[in-house]
Amino acid sequence: MLGYNFFMEKFSVVIQAGGNSTRMGEDKALVKFMNTTLIEYILSQIQGIGEETIIISNKPENYNYLGYKVFSDILNGVGALGGIYTAIHYASQPKCLLLACDMPFISIPLLNYMLSVDQNADIIIPRLKNKSFSEPFRALYSKNCLPSIKEAIERGNKRVISFFEQVNTKYVEYDEIIKIDPKLRSFTNINTPEDLLEAEKIAIKI
Repeated sequence: MLGYNFFMEKFSVVIQAGGNSTRMGEDKALVKFMNTTLIEYILSQIQGIGEETIIISNKPENYNYLGYKVFSDILNGVGALGGIYTAIHYASQPKCLLLACDMPFISIPLLNYMLSVDQNADIIIPRLKNKSFSEPFRALYSKNCLPSIKEAIERGNKRVISFFEQVNTKYVEYDEIIKIDPKLRSFTNINTPEDLLEAEKIAIKI
């Protein structure tokens, strides 16, 4: 993946490997996928992107073998919002690209587009056809988000979108996304063994 031109300041890549994986029955990030693990499949696609790659997990011992820095949640018991806070906090760069471990297909052109649309935005986040749905784990966040996230959590609001209105949020809309990722493979999400089988069928054809 080396050689792609990203039109913005330096950034970190953060893989969110948390979650209980209750529907999968085992750690999703480490489930076998295409003769490797799901997280290694993702890592292979993002080589050369960003200034660093880090992993967020509350079981860091499971990921140390990968050779990347692994951090546990700073704020426990607040779900996905706590994971986002942790990712932004530990990123060494002013902005971080947050990727979920259960979304295996990385569209480099889509990421490149997102990273170039608005360098002044605090969040750059895809929003699919239903404008009430945005994808927080395929998004870019700046350090400026940290105070607003913490304030939302202190108010008892654990919704991922709870701080969006307090920062400069730029949505990448469906009409933009579909031109770059027409099959929306970037948003394929694996939650169950059945999802895993379907994703492998897609991967074989790529």
